Amino acid sequence: MDDQLPPREVGVVAPAESEDTGGRENAGRRTPPRAPAHGGQGTGLRSNRPRLDRLADVDLEEKYAIGLGVLSVVLLIVGGVLGRALSHAPARVTRTVFPIAAACTLATFGIFVVIARAHVKG
Repeated sequence: MDDQLPPREVGVVAPAESEDTGGRENAGRRTPPRAPAHGGQGTGLRSNRPRLDRLADVDLEEKYAIGLGVLSVVLLIVGGVLGRALSHAPARVTRTVFPIAAACTLATFGIFVVIARAHVKG
């Protein structure tokens, strides 16, 4: 039973065989993050990190991009339902309805883009 390895401690990382520790004893030990000695209160410095309790504001351009994605999904669903409804329709109906649906889709995207360009400056 002398062949067993000693139990590992939590938070200890053993150095690799090829790693040169330079004679340091705790070369493989992780050190916990340290808090500032003065507590960090009243220093007048502000952190550049965003606060975790609030999401970043969404720009108007991003709102329109999200809206365009939602519009695309809605039109895809409507097109699928229309295709399912007209799957057994005569060819004459299909040749009439699908070009009209394509023109409506193009007009919807065009109107959306015109509205977005009018509201987003820059």
